[in-house]
Amino acid sequence: MLCDVALSTDGAVMKPSFAAIAGAAIERVLRGQATAAEERRLAAWRAADPANEQRAQEIERVLRLAWLDRPQGQSVAPTAADVIARGEASASSAASRRRRS
Repeated sequence: MLCDVALSTDGAVMKPSFAAIAGAAIERVLRGQATAAEERRLAAWRAADPANEQRAQEIERVLRLAWLDRPQGQSVAPTAADVIARGEASASSAASRRRRS
């Protein structure tokens, strides 16, 4: 379930925006682990603003890159550097294909 409150360093209760926790919700949806309420909240957030939809698509892309080439059953996540390198390689490859067209 999504967290609705957080504590600041001084102990005050803060309510984060959904955007701040959208990545975790998107990951749960992609893994099939989200609750119906999380799926509805994520869908509403995405529909509320084109920028939200763009951010969600970017998060999905990064998550999918992180999961590429991971052997079945591997539980160790790739490093951030690995994910960035894969994204850069993918972008470079796409740019090369566009130039050839």
